[in-house]
Amino acid sequence: MKIAIPIVSDNKPYVINDSLARAPYFALIDNSNNTVKTIVNDYYFQPGGAGVKVAQMLCDLNVKVVLAPRCGENAQNIFNQAQIDVYQTIGYDLQNNYDLFLQKALQSILVTLSNHHQEV
Repeated sequence: MKIAIPIVSDNKPYVINDSLARAPYFALIDNSNNTVKTIVNDYYFQPGGAGVKVAQMLCDLNVKVVLAPRCGENAQNIFNQAQIDVYQTIGYDLQNNYDLFLQKALQSILVTLSNHHQEV
């Protein structure tokens, strides 16, 4: 299974970026063979719609799980349609958050248009 995490740079140790869409890089973890690959986020400087483009890019890469501090509504809707689970990270340490995910200790981010309006 591929897991995507937004990161600040492609240098180790990997640090989680505050924003999913505006992260300069993504770490792609393949937990079937415990490999980590970093990719550049080509939509980092996109003036608008970066979340949608990033979500589509991650879908195209066959990502099944996203770990991030937050996720915009439009990106979350794409992830929901693609059956990609999104979990909220705790702090900025990638390894710690990956371990927490494996322990089922991260909360799911469930943002849909109908839920958003109900909370307001």
